[in-house]
Amino acid sequence: FLQEIRVTMHIACIGVVGKQGEPLVLRVYQDGLAMDALDTVVDSEKDGVILRYHHIVHCSLDLIDERHRQPGTYGATGGSAVAGPKVSMYLGYLSPIEEFHLYGYVTNTHVKIIIAVEEQHGAGTAQPELQTLCKQAHQLYANQLLNPFTSLPSSLKGVASERVISPRFASELDKLANSFNTRNAGN
Repeated sequence: FLQEIRVTMHIACIGVVGKQGEPLVLRVYQDGLAMDALDTVVDSEKDGVILRYHHIVHCSLDLIDERHRQPGTYGATGGSAVAGPKVSMYLGYLSPIEEFHLYGYVTNTHVKIIIAVEEQHGAGTAQPELQTLCKQAHQLYANQLLNPFTSLPSSLKGVASERVISPRFASELDKLANSFNTRNAGN
């Protein structure tokens, strides 16, 4: 009488947001397609769906601000090194929003990586995988900034940043998401 419950989950969206809250990257994964949600003109029903992901990522910023202490600081108030353990950049499960479960990661330069996972039958089942995926996305972003042919985001200079436009970065981010989605299509 016991049936095995199969968990299906997939990444619906990966957002990278600058330290001042400006979107740098927003990739949406729907129906087997990867879309750049920052390169969209709102003039069709499809674009309304894209705007939904903008809203979800934007709402998650408040959740990240509530949980985040600067990476590398210690204790409840960021005071002395004796006060407590070192804070991880991976914030983990943030909250459900609509049918998505949001996971967050904050880099040491305060860039935020937000992943919206559409999941059935339980939350938090892929925490270790999502933590690894966040670290890999962070590494991709760092490699993008280290590319000598890429103009650096203005946020590194203290002003609002422009988005990251790189076909290679988008392609590598899509590979990470597709690999996760393939592995978790029916655990």
